[in-house]
Amino acid sequence: MVYKSFTLVAIAVIAINSVAAKKPLWHELDGYTFAKYVVDFKKGYALDSSEFALRKTIFDAKFAKVTAHNSAPSSWKRGINHMSDRTVEELGRIKGLNKKLLFSQQTEAPLNVHVSSKAKDPSVVDWRQLAGALTAVKDQGECGSCWTFASTETLESQWFLKTGKRECLSEQFILDCTPNPQQCGGTGGCAGGTAELAYARLKVLGGLPSEYTYPYISGMGGNQSCKGTFPLQPARAHSGAESAAANVTGYVNVPSNDADAVMDAVANIGPLAISVDAGDWHDYESGIFSGGNHTNPELDHLVQLVGYGETTEGQYWIVRNSWTTEWGDQGFIMLNRSTACGEDINPLDGNGCANGPPTVKVCGQNGMLFDAIYPLVE
Repeated sequence: MVYKSFTLVAIAVIAINSVAAKKPLWHELDGYTFAKYVVDFKKGYALDSSEFALRKTIFDAKFAKVTAHNSAPSSWKRGINHMSDRTVEELGRIKGLNKKLLFSQQTEAPLNVHVSSKAKDPSVVDWRQLAGALTAVKDQGECGSCWTFASTETLESQWFLKTGKRECLSEQFILDCTPNPQQCGGTGGCAGGTAELAYARLKVLGGLPSEYTYPYISGMGGNQSCKGTFPLQPARAHSGAESAAANVTGYVNVPSNDADAVMDAVANIGPLAISVDAGDWHDYESGIFSGGNHTNPELDHLVQLVGYGETTEGQYWIVRNSWTTEWGDQGFIMLNRSTACGEDINPLDGNGCANGPPTVKVCGQNGMLFDAIYPLVE
């Protein structure tokens, strides 16, 4: 066992500094206004435009929700961030888990299942504390590509822990080159997918290029075409061609809804890709999150589990998101380590997948124990 302790262009009306102000924390919001918000977050709404009026209405409602929550006792705080003026539809686009495909996969036996290390797990694991184990927090933009980000981030972590090499890998390659053959409520790319889909495809294609040779360009929501000659050849310096900076030989599923197995895997194997219901995450700022729909969670987002711990407020999981460092606690969220279960009653809404279950039992805060996975590398 390895031990780890580990911007408003205010058109001649409002003068603004050319450098954005520091993001306000929850306890600094007294008297905060939309005019200040558009300066702090470099929004580009003309003062006399209909969009300015719309965004102000949305922001004012979000601000009221944030202040009401923070005035009551709670283990976590809401805050203001770059998404505080977005519509429900816009917020929906920054997820991207194709849960229909995720649930259809549960009807088949996993190729590899995580086996417990039988070791006593440390009380605290935080992979952020091991230099190289995580790359910097990323930004998926307006594309529903969370599934490629969490898959890539977890491969980056496993590649470092296996080889000692820190690589920043390409989300765009997975996005471009991984079709969704079952057309389960989407077509892959910015329309969603799963980590299982990504890792199975990377095994066939010969690995994953680096971010530098195959950069992310779908931040505005557009799909691109797949580039490369397959299977990819190992990366070579100055080659100028798509090549594999890391490979994938398969993947391992952690037993579904098993908190002990998830803890063992993240402690002894490393960071994991997990599926969650992120419907109430958008204005999270700090603390141990316990919000959301506990009775009928709807898994719609893929993120990276990077550890766990506990404070006087309770036990928590440490989760990395792909919504920039302006979101949450520098891009991270602590989730309550609850093992309570709910039921996703709409796994097959939309077009659905053939032979998928009508309802699915999901456990843990925001359903995070349902589907945890890590890639195999060599």
